[in-house]
Amino acid sequence: MIGNIARVLLCAALVPEFVAACVAQEVRYTHFQVPNSVLTTAIGINNAGDVVGFYSGNADSGGFTFIAGQFSDFNDPEELLPGSTVPYAINTTGEIVGDYYIGDNQRRAFLYTGGKFYDIKIPGHVVYSQADGINNSGQIVGMYNGGGGHLWHGYSYDRTSGTFTTIDVPGAYYTWCAGINDHGEVALFSEDAGATIQHAWLYDGGQLTNIDVPGYDSTVAEGINNAGAVTLIAVQGFYNFGFVYQAGEYTAVGLPGALSNELRGINDHGQLVGNFFFSEKGEGSFLATLPQ
Repeated sequence: MIGNIARVLLCAALVPEFVAACVAQEVRYTHFQVPNSVLTTAIGINNAGDVVGFYSGNADSGGFTFIAGQFSDFNDPEELLPGSTVPYAINTTGEIVGDYYIGDNQRRAFLYTGGKFYDIKIPGHVVYSQADGINNSGQIVGMYNGGGGHLWHGYSYDRTSGTFTTIDVPGAYYTWCAGINDHGEVALFSEDAGATIQHAWLYDGGQLTNIDVPGYDSTVAEGINNAGAVTLIAVQGFYNFGFVYQAGEYTAVGLPGALSNELRGINDHGQLVGNFFFSEKGEGSFLATLPQ
């Protein structure tokens, strides 16, 4: 296991494809990898550049944090399957949300704050829950299942008032809230009633705005920053493509030559984390910085 001692700084070596991207798109890319891991999946990033996600190695796997230049293992002590904790988001104060395995193919949402893990207890009968986003006010979004295949719902949780709000896209097979900014704007996605096509949405004050990338089969929304920039994964056939949506504009972000690019979290400085797949070089994660 990696342990709590930093073994390497953020991998700063730029591979040729990353350098080319810097010139062609004015987007700076850096390879991001947990030391000695086989696969790193970076998912969330805060304004300090701290990153959370999941890794797998030859003999172990689990959640990780990259905080103040140090990698550490990150696993909920209540997980029933070792290395099954997945942290999805981290805010500027270092609070982290995600989920962990509780048995019978079920997972439970957690909040990590003040050095302790807390279960997020969603009201009613809940068999599966996940926390995907947290803003700097501590508001949390995610998804849960109340039992049955058609009962997947998005939710927001205001810790100040203790209020849970279920968020469903009308007519959708499921709804999944993925990110929330300090203004309370939520990035979410849904799947249509036929369970075949996904749609991305921006949710603000009870109003839904569709932000699907034009010309693609499906679109999934992931992260959102305080400027309203949303990271998107657009699906075309068997491949995924990264985009950033802001104020009606779409910007393609991805490593040239990669078969697939997936964007995840984004912070207020235009830094985002994503994942790539090359047929000959395999897959991994990157840190990208958008031009300001």
